[in-house]
Amino acid sequence: MGVPHPDELAIVRPDGEFFFIAERVLGNWPVRAIPSDIFRGIVALRISPKTLMAHRFRKGTPDYEMVFNKVGTYKVILGGGVGLR
Repeated sequence: MGVPHPDELAIVRPDGEFFFIAERVLGNWPVRAIPSDIFRGIVALRISPKTLMAHRFRKGTPDYEMVFNKVGTYKVILGGGVGLR
């Protein structure tokens, strides 16, 4: 990735569930991903589909779960601001 780049990264599973890999820290919300201010300066990010666990963006879900556990096409969204929310 060229620097600077947008500061948020999400992966969308084939079932439509969002997983945040990099996101902004809002207030006292616990950080479950790479903080966006750090991610903004990362040039390369290596993700292992066999082991990647992330926070699924849905109330009442487990803190972390496997991302790549469904058959189908996954989307990677690189954005910033409120674009991923």
